[in-house]
Amino acid sequence: MGILYFAYGSNLDPDQFKMRCPSSQKIDRATLADHQLLFSNRGYATIRPAKNNTVYGVVYELSREDAIELDRFEGVASNLYREEQKIVTLFSGLPKEAMVYIDDHWNNPREPGNCYLKKIEAGYRVHQLPAESLEAGRRAGSRQNLTERC
Repeated sequence: MGILYFAYGSNLDPDQFKMRCPSSQKIDRATLADHQLLFSNRGYATIRPAKNNTVYGVVYELSREDAIELDRFEGVASNLYREEQKIVTLFSGLPKEAMVYIDDHWNNPREPGNCYLKKIEAGYRVHQLPAESLEAGRRAGSRQNLTERC
């Protein structure tokens, strides 16, 4: 078996994710209990522990090569994100250990840029995830607005 990865941000966009990880296989939609989606100081999706909150996403199986490439896209070497193992629950009910990316810089959260947010919204629609969880993440302390052209 390959590396299990829990996507909760722009990697939910199927086109973007297939480009980054061409040999990946979708396993199932999943939840991460007692965590909250929010946007970092850079305006990118991240998660933090938060009792009675749930993060929705998708678990993919990655090849080693795809995982290395995804680390590069996520800026692991330059400390933009770090990897951590979390127990997620597949929609089928099975718990699985999966790798997640976390940006620890969320003390001054920013509203995500429009193009970035559209990728996440598209992923939520395609995977039929509850939109209200994304909206809650946007409201979780977002203070500064980023403008960007698509």
